[in-house]
Amino acid sequence: MKNLTEPVNSPSYYNEGRIEVIDFIEDKKLGFHLGSAIKYICRAGKKNPEKEGEDLAKAVWYLLRYIGFQLPAKQQNFKMATDAFETVERSLKSLKGEFDFMKEYCTESLPDTGSQESDKR
Repeated sequence: MKNLTEPVNSPSYYNEGRIEVIDFIEDKKLGFHLGSAIKYICRAGKKNPEKEGEDLAKAVWYLLRYIGFQLPAKQQNFKMATDAFETVERSLKSLKGEFDFMKEYCTESLPDTGSQESDKR
């Protein structure tokens, strides 16, 4: 039986659920780019809760690399890369609009902690 708390072979942030992330990646034969994206998605915020967004951004980065380089070469269809990037670009523009809305909402809704710090001086 595997030791599910060993920090090198079985880090705790990869062990939620019934199987380790590496076992899933290998079973699905995902390769480096897709496997890395899965790894970052599965551990997002678990290794360091303050870096959840960074982990998810890394997953997106690996997916974009796969879409741009691996998928077209695998399919021998480089037009696919252009089509895929155009789809991704449209999605990112849509997400940016949602992000801007949430940023504005959070800025208006959350208390300004900076002014509290200056009040203490």
